[in-house]
Amino acid sequence: MPTFEPITSKPEHSFAYYGENEGWLVTLGQSRDSDQVERSNFQFISSSILTAYPDDAAIERMSHWAVGWVEYLLVRPGSPAVKVMSDWREVLDIYPIANDEHYEILVANEEEGDDVG
Repeated sequence: MPTFEPITSKPEHSFAYYGENEGWLVTLGQSRDSDQVERSNFQFISSSILTAYPDDAAIERMSHWAVGWVEYLLVRPGSPAVKVMSDWREVLDIYPIANDEHYEILVANEEEGDDVG
């Protein structure tokens, strides 16, 4: 149960969540303004995690006043998906692209779309 502070004090948390996945861990995100690397990583990793752990992972989507919309990949605490996402964090800290082929296809498709019209 959240605690409520008087309006004159700084709130401990500035976000309220009322969805089905309360307490799940936010592991990855993207927004309308994400660059190609962030979009590719989100698509590639989310797809693989949701396929491998359908009961332990979920995508949450919401509108956001500053960036239009955001999406987050959530994983259930204590599930095997947590370890996989922790491993992904270590990999991305070393090399920022999750899958070069996926990234190159995304870039090519977007450039092709820019040429149309």
